[in-house]
Amino acid sequence: MTALASDEQRLAESLRTSPRLWSILGRLATVELPAWYLGAGCIAQTHWNVADGKPPDADILDWDVAYFEEDTSAAREEARIGEGPPRARAARRPRRRHARRSTLSCRRSA
Repeated sequence: MTALASDEQRLAESLRTSPRLWSILGRLATVELPAWYLGAGCIAQTHWNVADGKPPDADILDWDVAYFEEDTSAAREEARIGEGPPRARAARRPRRRHARRSTLSCRRSA
């Protein structure tokens, strides 16, 4: 096994330990966002948490989801928030990175 394959395997194993991450991914799959991805912050933090012996979701305050949308109107963004996971709807924090790119933030509830 190469070093890269070993690193990829360790990362995959770390990510499998987070029920919250998989729950978010499952809910996002039902929203039908166009060309979306999960931001890397929660991925990296999950991996470091597992490596440090912490619970996988420790110190992760939000999960950022970026997606490409042809329609960048405020009305469309509000509609997307309404379609999103409950915590994304509660957060009401769409942020425009640049034209045609939006991000929803799924905040952890207190």
